Amino acid sequence: AGLRDVNARVRLISAWGLARLGKKDLAPQILPLTNDTDPLVSNVAINSIVSLKAIHPALKDLSPGALKALKQIHDVAVVEGLTDALAKTQDPIKRGQILGAICRLYFEEAEWDGTWWNTRPDTTGPYYKPVEWSGTPAVRNVIEHALATESEPVQRTLLLECAANRIDLPEVNQQFSKIAATDPSFRD
Repeated sequence: AGLRDVNARVRLISAWGLARLGKKDLAPQILPLTNDTDPLVSNVAINSIVSLKAIHPALKDLSPGALKALKQIHDVAVVEGLTDALAKTQDPIKRGQILGAICRLYFEEAEWDGTWWNTRPDTTGPYYKPVEWSGTPAVRNVIEHALATESEPVQRTLLLECAANRIDLPEVNQQFSKIAATDPSFRD
């Protein structure tokens, strides 16, 4: 009942508490809060979905909040589910959002070995020390296929997501150069 309360603090504590209790069966009720108007509630709900690894309910939802949660779950099932959703979606905006989530899954954070963290500021993100994982080849295939088949607006979104996630593939660089040569606004 707290997930539907009018008080944002009650919704926040409910989402957080259910995740702490491991109530994965209640993930479908937490998912709407990932798009809550209160940014704190939304953030806690997203983190709750991630900690519960509620992959299947989030894949059914595919709202912006659900996609934010899926971006943080490094599981081959997420990559496969997003790839299937991409095949079923015709809306170019939604396709761009799904491709953005897929791009975010290209790398994961390396295991900390005790040597590479320090106090200097680093804004490169999304990972301090990115490494490929078992889902990276599938993500690479999706990106390469999308660069060859998507419409130009979706390709532009994909290229920006690749840049934001530090994905350095020859196909990405070639497409960047091709579009930047014809469109000065994209070059900027």
